Amino acid sequence: MVRSLTETGRPRLIWRDAPPFVPTMRPAADAARERGLEPSRAAALVAVRRTAWNAMWAHARSSPVEVGGVLLGAVTRDPVTGRHTIDVTDFVAARGALESSTYFKLTPAAWEHIAQARARLQPDLPIVGWCHTHPDLGVFFSATDRATQRAFFAEPWNVGLVIDPVRNELAVFLGGDATRLPIEAIQVYDAFPSVETPKAWSSPASIVASSRPGPAPRRALAAALALLLAVFWLLRRRRG
Repeated sequence: MVRSLTETGRPRLIWRDAPPFVPTMRPAADAARERGLEPSRAAALVAVRRTAWNAMWAHARSSPVEVGGVLLGAVTRDPVTGRHTIDVTDFVAARGALESSTYFKLTPAAWEHIAQARARLQPDLPIVGWCHTHPDLGVFFSATDRATQRAFFAEPWNVGLVIDPVRNELAVFLGGDATRLPIEAIQVYDAFPSVETPKAWSSPASIVASSRPGPAPRRALAAALALLLAVFWLLRRRRG
């Protein structure tokens, strides 16, 4: 069930998923290995498909004010440990939300846009969480963020991501009480991970680096070319 907060703070029903989504049972280690990922020791593993990861970061960097959207995917639950694997396969931007330099709020207009985009994209995929940005403010859940989590994303497998696109930081929160997970709980995978097995990144900075090429390879290539040109010039002088 998805709800929208009215001006009085009371939830208003926007639409209802029927039947209610129930995670399938699957060992957490198997769910991780299927995607080429490392099993997580945290309370949950948040596995993000690279296309969704790139779309999420592109939207985060598209505006100097706070922006956000919802995460679509699937969820499995380990029958022994109870740990969830949240598989984020798609990202839908929340057009029409209230946005400012320090504030982001999902509105009825935003939920309407999300419903339409979801119907076009993957109508059968459940909403597994949301994300929004804190440009140059750091990554944390404010009182408004916690109210949003409780109102719309209170299932134990719902996640909330906060991105600071200026500082290149990210944080992950789980469930209605918005428990913060260690950054190792989120991992990025390719649609066909048999080509390369991604590793669990240990810091927000390394996660950001994994989503875009760094400058080091380009600098190394430029240095090698400069060295070759210098050797070529010296050889020509000696021959002359």
